[in-house]
Amino acid sequence: MKFNIAFFKTILYPKMPNKKLTIKKSLKDLSDEDCGLISSEMIKNSDRRWDSAKILADNEDYGGAIRDHITSMEEMIKGLLMFLDSKGFEFRKIEEMEGIIRKNHTIRHFIGFIMFVINIFASEFENLILKCKEEPSSMLKIFNEQKEKKDLIIKMYFFRKILLIKEEFLWFSKVEIYRQEGIHVDYNPSIGSPLDINIDDYKEVYKRLENVRNVGCSIIEILTADVPKPVIIIHISFISF
Repeated sequence: MKFNIAFFKTILYPKMPNKKLTIKKSLKDLSDEDCGLISSEMIKNSDRRWDSAKILADNEDYGGAIRDHITSMEEMIKGLLMFLDSKGFEFRKIEEMEGIIRKNHTIRHFIGFIMFVINIFASEFENLILKCKEEPSSMLKIFNEQKEKKDLIIKMYFFRKILLIKEEFLWFSKVEIYRQEGIHVDYNPSIGSPLDINIDDYKEVYKRLENVRNVGCSIIEILTADVPKPVIIIHISFISF
């Protein structure tokens, strides 16, 4: 799933106030406008942390880069939830939401996992549509040739995806560990140091969290774009399937 970063910054950054936010209300009492302002602050911070992480990686500080990428993902998720509330959703009125926004890293990581899974299916669907558009005759021929085996193909496809999703669930369940490993030298019962994290370790984190980030940005872009409401509903229905 891809998004237009220039458009994304245009729709969010102009909403940023020129001075420090001074909203003093409980989460459930925030107005839609308040949620929009807070969302912009969170997403701008997410963007800054993401850019900082890439600078750290360029300087071979992979532990620090992983820490900032994870923080960026969490800020994106918080910002996305607040953005949705600014558009008429009311997640802020759910009791558990205060924990997600303020302190619950585990639930944020689980939401990140869900967004990652969404990206898997959305990207493959997008690639399929592009292939059908670019090579309609070839794709039609393939579909016709495999018609007899379609049930088996579908079962094998979902079996492979279930294995992948299980693997990714285990990975996302350890995100807080990866963050801590990127910060501290530990001894338990051997030395674990951020200095031992290499570029391959970093890439494993980056490729996953970039997908989470792209989904969040794409949802915001869809809800902000000047398109007819039915089209927005179709997009959101697809993203949320």
